[in-house]
Amino acid sequence: MSRFVIFLLAVWALMACTTQNTKTQMPTNDSVAAQMTSTKANTPIDSTPTMQPQLPDTSTIYSEEDGGMTQIENKLFTNTTLKALYQLTLILGDIDNAELLLPQLPNKSQEVEVNVNGLISINYTITPGKATIEMEYEGGVTTLILQQRDTGVNRTIIHSAD
Repeated sequence: MSRFVIFLLAVWALMACTTQNTKTQMPTNDSVAAQMTSTKANTPIDSTPTMQPQLPDTSTIYSEEDGGMTQIENKLFTNTTLKALYQLTLILGDIDNAELLLPQLPNKSQEVEVNVNGLISINYTITPGKATIEMEYEGGVTTLILQQRDTGVNRTIIHSAD
């Protein structure tokens, strides 16, 4: 009987040690890398790009005025120029009907009649270090302001309803 009790105590101690080890033992970078390479070797190559988690954009400031009739988006872009940021804004489509804007930021002020998709005209006001583009719609105005700063270019997009 005493041998049986000693055997049970030994089994119990062994189980307690192995349970405790699995809880506290963390995989090392080497073991994780080895597991990943062995898994990669056995799986077919996938050409689908992996999605990186999107961090919230804390450099953009959004505000509303006039009870929601005016929405303002303000963001500072570093290491860029007025013309480069204008091109980026067109490419990304950050404003509605960006395809109707001139493909290049003009060197001098001008007005362009459009009359497409409710967009009546686009007024470009160009001054040294600042470009203001007003898109006049039948129901309001969208204003794009690009202003040179010492650390980059500040872009303000204002949506104003009539």
